[in-house]
Amino acid sequence: MENHEFESFYKQGIVPEGEFKDFIACLKTLLPVTFRISRPSSHSFVQRQIEQLARELDHSCSNRSQGGGGEEVPSLRFIDWYQGPGGSAWQLPASVRVSSESSEASKLKLQLDVLASLGLIEYQVEEEVKLPLMSSLAGGRQHDPRTVLDLCASPGSKTRQILHAIGEVEEAGGEKGEGIVVANDVNAKRCSTMIHQLRACGARSCIVTNHDARRFPPLFIAGEEGGNRSLRQLKFDRILCDVPCSGDGTMRKAPKIWQTWSVRTSASMHGLQLQIARRGSQLLKPGGLLSYSTCSMNPLEDEAVVAALLRESNGSLSLVDVHDGRGSCWETTRLPPPCNLPLQSRNPRCSSTIAKSTCRESAWMHLDRCARILPHAQDTGGFFVAILKK
Repeated sequence: MENHEFESFYKQGIVPEGEFKDFIACLKTLLPVTFRISRPSSHSFVQRQIEQLARELDHSCSNRSQGGGGEEVPSLRFIDWYQGPGGSAWQLPASVRVSSESSEASKLKLQLDVLASLGLIEYQVEEEVKLPLMSSLAGGRQHDPRTVLDLCASPGSKTRQILHAIGEVEEAGGEKGEGIVVANDVNAKRCSTMIHQLRACGARSCIVTNHDARRFPPLFIAGEEGGNRSLRQLKFDRILCDVPCSGDGTMRKAPKIWQTWSVRTSASMHGLQLQIARRGSQLLKPGGLLSYSTCSMNPLEDEAVVAALLRESNGSLSLVDVHDGRGSCWETTRLPPPCNLPLQSRNPRCSSTIAKSTCRESAWMHLDRCARILPHAQDTGGFFVAILKK
């Protein structure tokens, strides 16, 4: 698998010097299987089941090494940085995806699939598990009053993770909290699937909406003021904009992207991404946090969008450093300023919001507070995240 345009683009300072060969080699391998315990009330039971599986794997591995030969037995790795709803997350090597039906790996995957079918665990890529934690969307004490909007929510795994974190599922126990989560997606079929999944997990305070995120309508809450009924617009404490993108960070799951990737594709996504982020910022409360993220490693879809949003905000938005504390167990790459964007991006067909970035602007924007997660650093997919405060 080769794409010379992709390689020449990312050689221009986006991937740290000396790491490019490892970067390309990693993209050509399969992604590990990652899952988290998705029901806090069942955590102890599921944790025991998983630990038993891990012991059986270690025993099988020991027997194979003593006997010599045979198919390699996969190891079940505990993800030690994860301290989110459910309490734990785990990872298996990519070999379980391609193992023979009679292998230990295949048997293990089958047992995990049973737990997943029961809703006890949820398969998620590792960087997606991390996003709500990095974004401060799942932080804080349970039952804190909090309004959260997930503008591009499908398939809904991040929404469910947030609901568990703020105590808005029946199995969380205790009284119902005062938080509310709005999960939006532009595709009606995906919304229907989300509704089914949210019902299954016992979501208590979640609204599913079907709108184009660029034109998400204002929501109003009924109340009383001076003895008269009134309406007030709902503004959000936290907004998640995990926007559509070219997806070059998912090449390990979708190898076809190698053949289709081009700079033009990323440039064409920039306008849509900026419109979604802009609408999100309009719906955010003062003091609230907006997370902008993509499964792309491309600056045209990443810091160029953030720079345009900051420029338009006239000082009402500022970047929060995602490397400060939240990234301590998660290796991230600080980004080059937008004036160092690859020259291939500077062409008349690109949006003017890309072309106008300057070094002077980057000084006050503090774009180094954004983070790019590169696949070879921790055996993950590629990812970008920026947190903005209003």
